[in-house]
Amino acid sequence: MAHWEDTLKRLLRRGKVNAAAVLDSDGRILAALPELSITAREGESLVKAATCNYACCFKLLVNGTLFTCFHKDKNVLVGCADGMVLAGKKARDGVFVMGLASSDSPGSCLYEMTELARVLRKSERKNVEKKVIVADALP
Repeated sequence: MAHWEDTLKRLLRRGKVNAAAVLDSDGRILAALPELSITAREGESLVKAATCNYACCFKLLVNGTLFTCFHKDKNVLVGCADGMVLAGKKARDGVFVMGLASSDSPGSCLYEMTELARVLRKSERKNVEKKVIVADALP
């Protein structure tokens, strides 16, 4: 979706995240910048891992890199591997966001993903409100 790609471009320009993606509930990439090579299986594993109740550390293969991950909060995961940080968060029903950053990049990858999730939820509410207004205006 063009709106998601524009949002991802703005996020990357901030310089705190090297790559980001929006995935659906099955782990399929809806938008990603720059192009990430996340397989369908990796995407599915990422979404399932973020939304499950693992109580300990776990390994997760994303973009060809094996990350050691843990849950920070419900529906939020953080991982690290080879100087890279992975942050993932459920944005809303059926939509999941993830980002990759260098461990020495300024700022927080997790904060950036939280902000991205907030923007996506906000845009969803606006779209729902527009549909309601249009539906109410119909004769």
